[in-house]
Amino acid sequence: MRLVDDYIDGRSDNVKYMFYAPWSKLISRDLVLENGLFFEEIEASNDLVFSLRLGLAVSSFEVSEKTVYRIFDSPGSLTKQKSLSVLDSRFFAMARYNSILKESGKEAHMLPMGHYVRQYVKFGIFLAFKRMIFVVKKGFALYFGHR
Repeated sequence: MRLVDDYIDGRSDNVKYMFYAPWSKLISRDLVLENGLFFEEIEASNDLVFSLRLGLAVSSFEVSEKTVYRIFDSPGSLTKQKSLSVLDSRFFAMARYNSILKESGKEAHMLPMGHYVRQYVKFGIFLAFKRMIFVVKKGFALYFGHR
């Protein structure tokens, strides 16, 4: 995985902020309790903010190139669901993610939200436009290299 390789090669610490999957991490219970880390009670992307807050909280960590977990993706999985409620959950979780990075002075790690805005088009151009205005007003990028 590129995030891991870039960290091992000393090119980037993005793995701390952009490797969202908590099932790929061994996390100290004390670290979770001491920092009040929790999964959000939302339909989708409930681990996104957890993983970011974890990355901000750790003072040291190690990475490994070894495979320790294998994912099986099925047609009915949450990642395949395209409902408006799932999209809203993912969109607003990413907005919270970017807000936390902005508040932490880590704007360079913020992720663009144009991908989500484009997905809203299938639910109506007005809704897509409304979400795009939200992104711009918050000062988030729509795509890489844009602010």
